[in-house]
Amino acid sequence: MSIILLSASIPTRTPWTKWLEPLLIREAVIGLNSIVAREGELVFGGHPAISPLVEHASRDLRCIDRVHIFQSEFFRHLVPEEARKFPNLHWTQGMETRERSLSEMRERMASFRAYDAMVIVGGMDGIEEEISIFKRMHPRAPVYPIASTGGAAYVKWSSWRDEMEKVNELLSGEFNYKKLFRKLLNNTD
Repeated sequence: MSIILLSASIPTRTPWTKWLEPLLIREAVIGLNSIVAREGELVFGGHPAISPLVEHASRDLRCIDRVHIFQSEFFRHLVPEEARKFPNLHWTQGMETRERSLSEMRERMASFRAYDAMVIVGGMDGIEEEISIFKRMHPRAPVYPIASTGGAAYVKWSSWRDEMEKVNELLSGEFNYKKLFRKLLNNTD
């Protein structure tokens, strides 16, 4: 049973929109959910564009109880209705700024479980902090930036390409995301 931390968003700001692949982000999120949440646990920070995808896919697969969503009180007024439908909705303390509120949520989310891996899909500038927190708390767990989805995942993959030699081709060239996640996460079960 894998416990996976998903870091995902659909980029809306430059420079991340330069590598934007919204349809592939959607497919990767749904593919990961279908592989992980049936037998393991999927944990993610509820980005407004990602929460509805995960909620719908989890409900269809009848595994919504295996998905945990984190939201900051700072954004309570912006949280989409789909995010509120998760039985495992975890609110974190809102801080005085957006950035501090997100940092608090990331800390709580990363310390929530003993994760087997982190998967990055799309994403923007918060990825660096999320990876740093994750690696500090789970130094042996792999981080997989799914380059084909664009955004920060592509940028991270580009900078790590030499270190990730064994999975490079999968991360950048496999568009059957269920197959990709079966191969990547098979070693974490």
